[in-house]
Amino acid sequence: MFVTNYPAAVKAFYMEPDPDDPRLCLSCDCLAPEGYGEIIGGGQRMASLDLLTQRIDEHGLPQEAFEWYKDLRRYGIGAARRASGSAWSARSRGSPDSITCARPSRSRACSTACVPDPLECSLT
Repeated sequence: MFVTNYPAAVKAFYMEPDPDDPRLCLSCDCLAPEGYGEIIGGGQRMASLDLLTQRIDEHGLPQEAFEWYKDLRRYGIGAARRASGSAWSARSRGSPDSITCARPSRSRACSTACVPDPLECSLT
């Protein structure tokens, strides 16, 4: 079963608000039966840099920690994905310089060090 348009208050601050009802966000989860819960989910990331900056402030988070993420909105996530695609096509195992999330140099696996969203890591 798919559940869509969750209340924005219970989802990540960077989810795009529903244009018809800003109390909701443009997101979905696929829920498995028998108590397994969410097996996959997704959502549209906020397009407005001004709203993203406002939400970071509303959550009491440091703006400087999210500058790299805001740069993805300023210049497009496509540039970062092209860089990781180039690493893949060169048969590289990847590089911290060619991914869209930060990760510890001692580990190639995306970890909770990803800020703000490890799901945006294209090399997991």
